[in-house]
Amino acid sequence: MPIVNHILLLLVFLCISCEQKTAEKATFLIKGKFSPDIISTYQYGVDPYTNENLFAKKYIFYKDSVFYRGEDTLVCKELHQYFYPNGKLYREKLYNRESWGLEPLAEYWYNTDGKLSEYIYYFSKKDSVIYDRDTVECHSLHISYDSNGKIEERTCMGQECNKDACTGIGVGTRFFYKDGKLIETKYYHNDILGRDYIIHRTYDNKGGHRDIITNNYDLYETDKVILSPREVKRRLRESSYYCKIKNILLLKNKTLQAEFFRKIEATTAEQYAERNRDETVNITPAMLNKYLNDIENNLNTQVADTTTFERMYHYKLVPPEFAQQASNEKNKIYIRFHPKGCDFTLYLLYSYYLKEHDVVVESSVIYYFTIINGKIANFERDEAG
Repeated sequence: MPIVNHILLLLVFLCISCEQKTAEKATFLIKGKFSPDIISTYQYGVDPYTNENLFAKKYIFYKDSVFYRGEDTLVCKELHQYFYPNGKLYREKLYNRESWGLEPLAEYWYNTDGKLSEYIYYFSKKDSVIYDRDTVECHSLHISYDSNGKIEERTCMGQECNKDACTGIGVGTRFFYKDGKLIETKYYHNDILGRDYIIHRTYDNKGGHRDIITNNYDLYETDKVILSPREVKRRLRESSYYCKIKNILLLKNKTLQAEFFRKIEATTAEQYAERNRDETVNITPAMLNKYLNDIENNLNTQVADTTTFERMYHYKLVPPEFAQQASNEKNKIYIRFHPKGCDFTLYLLYSYYLKEHDVVVESSVIYYFTIINGKIANFERDEAG
């Protein structure tokens, strides 16, 4: 929670100024001074009530304009302004590249009095992961304001896709304010039906708070139901986010590991039912145990929703038909992890040199599997090269 709060609070304050010298002397004032290279006007819609045309302006900067956001800087190539029928500004969108087909970097929405009503900041893919009770992806941060300019709500928007729903929705914790004071939070656990919930926390004037837990009625558009203590315990225990990346270490268990290799053998036999098994290779128990031992310390200190934990080895991993002539064998093993459902992808990349043909052969085998209740499920095997 503290990390999320820090991220959100950092983005609340956005001081923007931009000055660019160009051949064209047109300069306008929007939270600072700008000098665009091109200014154009276009129609973006029709007012549904008055049937009046709605217009916008697009400002293009050939040389990037710099926008300052705290200690960060935003690079702006385009600024779009949208206007009410009466000509008042109601929306601005900033782009750091040409806008065609792209999401903006940030948006500002204004009410009819010209006051800021909502600010939206869009995260890049690499910066979108937040660590709350769950590890989730925040697509954009939305901050709304009341008529006095005080914050009313802060929400991270993301997307939930599972077998029961696929939609854009708030993720992590939403913060609600009155007169600038925090009065309520809602923690959204977006999951399959029966594992979904919202933790509602309301604050009193003495610094205390009260929690209730309901179903996730926003995700599934159902009636709000307060969950019983027994149901809360079950949903918390069976959360699809409960799995951690270090669950891969369960493969060190002899029984589970034996099941894992039985699935490898059965799947390989099926894939090569009409082909020569000597054309392929698989990871061995010795390689797997070495890899798990090598990454164990890292797993206990590092958590992420997709992490590689790459290691390089030199096992003689070569199809039997080339075993005699192959040399300079190299093996790379790494994993990717998806916490929802405890899904793992184990990659085995191997290469070797064939002197007779003077060629380096590179191939890979990929294993997809889920660890559920101490069992291997949803196992698949693929290969390339």
